Amino acid sequence: MDTEYYQDLIRPLVEGRKFILAGAVLAGYPMLVKQLRSLGAARPFIVASSRGTGEVPLEEDAEWAILDLTASDVIEDIRVTAAALANLAPKVEVAIDAWDPEGSAVMLGQPFYMGTHIAGRSVWGRRRPEWEALEDKVRADAVWDAAGIARVPSEVVAAAGDELSLGHHWLDRSLGTAWAGDAKEGFNGGAVYLRWIRNAADADEACVFFAEHCDRVRVMPFLEGIPCSIHGMVFPDTVIAFRPCEMITLRPESGNRLHYGGAATFWDPPDADRIAMRDAARRVGEVLREAVGYRGGFTVDGVMTEEGFRPTELNTRTGAAIAGILAGVRDLPFGMIQRALIEGEPLEY
Repeated sequence: MDTEYYQDLIRPLVEGRKFILAGAVLAGYPMLVKQLRSLGAARPFIVASSRGTGEVPLEEDAEWAILDLTASDVIEDIRVTAAALANLAPKVEVAIDAWDPEGSAVMLGQPFYMGTHIAGRSVWGRRRPEWEALEDKVRADAVWDAAGIARVPSEVVAAAGDELSLGHHWLDRSLGTAWAGDAKEGFNGGAVYLRWIRNAADADEACVFFAEHCDRVRVMPFLEGIPCSIHGMVFPDTVIAFRPCEMITLRPESGNRLHYGGAATFWDPPDADRIAMRDAARRVGEVLREAVGYRGGFTVDGVMTEEGFRPTELNTRTGAAIAGILAGVRDLPFGMIQRALIEGEPLEY
């Protein structure tokens, strides 16, 4: 890949500009800061959720404020961080104003902050609310059907014990069922609102949890196979598909919680399955473009079963696997390409 071409393509959108980077730990930003500076950006300001572990940017390359937020799991961390960014502490706003007295800076959009502004500055490359809404687990099957993708039967039921139990008995294929909660409380992922139901104790805990946190739950058979994901990217005139990746998901001997351990590129499916997954990504991208004017990256997650790939959820953003996919082209300004697409920049991508 000619990364220099894309660097030159993006440079006019970056050169001389001030950017606010927000939503991650400080130790997550050295590579992005280095990339922005190499493209001619001014010294950015980072609003970090916490310090994190590992190297942090050099002081000559960035200024920052650390919010020192804490959370019990990844979903709480996302929600706590988004709330803090929407209501910045006065001292952080003062620091941003001192760094950018003319008010010309923009925040680089990140998928979990849905605000249009931060500290009075606009967000560039912001994910649209109608795109985020499609991540709701109870809406995914309608997308698969519109795209003509094979899926397993499922039922969306009220988050009440009787309907959930009935759904389990209808759909259990001997391995139990998977229950996924809706987005009543906002974004959820990382298997935090997912339960694997194999017995009455599993169901009892899940019924209590979903009654407290959700209005509706999608019930589907638990699928034996390899949890996996495929990235796609929507452009104005085409949809491209990336390579499949494995989703490392650990199963408990007992209990109903699955543990999501990240993504990996070591696994590679047989040719026919790879072609089918990439075709599914293209089909979904076309549906997203036509239905909601979608632009940029997305993922279709699912399970590679004996019958082939079966989708389970849609992420209207890039997923964790993108870091592994792009590991060999670190100089590619992928995040800036993504934001330029969202903003409708007329570039020769």
